[in-house]
Amino acid sequence: MAKAFGKKDKWKLKKKYKIVIPENFGYMEMGLVVSSKPENLIDRKISYSIRDITHEKQKQHINVTFRIKKVEGDKALTMFDSLSVDRKYLMSRIVPGHTLIDQPFIIKLKDADMKLAMNILTAYKVHASQKKDMIKKIPVVLDEYKNEKVNNFLELVISGRTNVAIFKNLKKIAPVRRVEIRNMNVLKLRPTDEPIAETAEPITPETPAIPVQENLSSETPLPSDNQQSTQTPSEQQPQQSANNV
Repeated sequence: MAKAFGKKDKWKLKKKYKIVIPENFGYMEMGLVVSSKPENLIDRKISYSIRDITHEKQKQHINVTFRIKKVEGDKALTMFDSLSVDRKYLMSRIVPGHTLIDQPFIIKLKDADMKLAMNILTAYKVHASQKKDMIKKIPVVLDEYKNEKVNNFLELVISGRTNVAIFKNLKKIAPVRRVEIRNMNVLKLRPTDEPIAETAEPITPETPAIPVQENLSSETPLPSDNQQSTQTPSEQQPQQSANNV
């Protein structure tokens, strides 16, 4: 059917904008987004695999979502919104007969409040008191990052340095096989001059958050990024009667 006389093609009215990811990724341009008005792009989310950004094949299971915060000329500038690890990757790391800690935490950074969902897999089944001590220890480790900004903390998580720091502290309580930050997202942004209220804390059942999934297993986080690797006690055989906690 012929178009009505004088009717404009809406697609031709739209303009292409270059997607620019944050400074910690070198302000890279990651493709184009189309919109008829720049304001329509604000808060739009775009996801990429870390492999798409850094070309590191070993990190293709990590996905980062950015949110467009403003448009300058033909460029759509973004900010970090969330990070997630592929569920298939986590499931492939399941090891029967080990204790799993799948625990969400709140961490207060210099310029934002973040929610982390963390998987810790022990080398074998541990006592309930050891598991409780490990959960209490994690906020203490995360508190060391309270002066970091979101972009800096994101770099530490992607590089694996945060996993290594948690791994080294938890292995003093019980042998640890793997640490994985499987999900991370921004809860609240704030001015950098706003005082930080509290340290990182585990989310309690009264706090609306991601439910703790005690039946999901993951596996060992190996130290990376030119840090001296810590030998995990994988030689220890898991008890035959052990089950996932």
